[in-house]
Formats: sequence, structure tokens, C-alpha cells
Amino acid sequence: MMATSANTETDESKPDVDWNSFVNCFHDLMLKSQNLKKEMCADELARDMPRAIFLLHKHRENKKSVDSLEESFRNVSKVGQKLMRSDPSICDRVKDKLVTVANERTSVRSTWDERQVLYEQCRDLQRFYQEVEEANS
Repeated sequence: MMATSANTETDESKPDVDWNSFVNCFHDLMLKSQNLKKEMCADELARDMPRAIFLLHKHRENKKSVDSLEESFRNVSKVGQKLMRSDPSICDRVKDKLVTVANERTSVRSTWDERQVLYEQCRDLQRFYQEVEEANS
């Protein structure tokens, strides 16, 4: 009888382990994505053409980080979906986290896209300044 009782306790604690694992993965993902967004927005805009080209190149390298984070977003979402199916009692908490994951995923993509446009505009402006300076000399 004690063996059955121990098995029941283990079965009941298993969703908690899955929940804890899910929450840990969720928090790690949020931290990584927020750090990546900070990194993408950290640089000041360029005041010359070489710096503008450098920032644009550096930002394009960040795309690799954004793409690798995509896989993490998918994995956390999959784990959350499985967790909701296996333990309906925590569905609402998991759904809240999954909404946050979806919003953060969109935010990371938007941040990258917006900075890409900004860096391209900055490069174009520096090119314009360079051409004006050449025309004046």
C-alpha cells in the first residue's frame, strides 16, 4: 500500500516539476530576449559613413541571434501547450505565460525591423552628407 501511496505522490508532483521547468525556461527566454533588445538599441547613430556601415553590419549580425531566439520561443510554446494538455488545473497560468511569449516574440522582431530601417536611413543620410561634401569641394 505504501508503494501505491508513494507512486501517487510522485504522479501528483510531476506536473509541478513540469510547471517549474516551464517557468524557468520562460524566465530564461524573457531575459535573453530583453537583453537582445537592449543590445540592438544600445548603439548611438553614426555620424560618419564608416560608422554607419559598421552599425548596419553589426545589426545584421544580430539577426542571427533573433533567429536563434525564434527556436527558443517555439520550444517554450510547445512545452506550454503540452503542459496545458497534461494538467488542465494550470491552464490559465500557462496561457498567461504563452501570451507573454507571443508578445515578446513580436517585440523582438519589431525591434530588429525598426532598428534595421533606422540604420539604413542613417547610412543613407551619411551617404548624402558625403556626396554633398564632395560636390562642394
